Amino acid sequence: MQYNIHNIFSFIQQNYLLVALFMILFLLIASYDQLFGKIAKSSISISKLVQLMNDNQAFIIDLRSKNNFDKAHINKSINIPSSELTQKKIQNLTIKNKKIILVDNIHQDAFKKTAIFDKLNLKYTVLLHGITGWKQSMPITKTRKIKNKKKN
Repeated sequence: MQYNIHNIFSFIQQNYLLVALFMILFLLIASYDQLFGKIAKSSISISKLVQLMNDNQAFIIDLRSKNNFDKAHINKSINIPSSELTQKKIQNLTIKNKKIILVDNIHQDAFKKTAIFDKLNLKYTVLLHGITGWKQSMPITKTRKIKNKKKN
């Protein structure tokens, strides 16, 4: 069976939905690494983070609100709410050869806030499944509030 251009165009016209679906699928497969590669390349599992923490090699930045941080956070993490994240705040941190680990509720949220680290050319990784995943298998720390005692 011999195919020519006329047959190909005829097939496309008769099966335009199938061809459109194929094109969308092809584009998704071709751009998979750009869409999802960043998550795979720059995320860290809970067990790997625990290893880094045990070796004192992790600098954990919790990007959630202060209220959420006070309720539950990873021990020795610092809180910089994403709404307050600036280049100056990042540059003023003393990181000292540690790996920067970003934590949010879920890791997709943290990836939305990484542009500032990219701009400063800092290497970072994001905790896979965020604090939600951490709470399922690891202990959390709560910020204790000091109550003022009234003097009588």
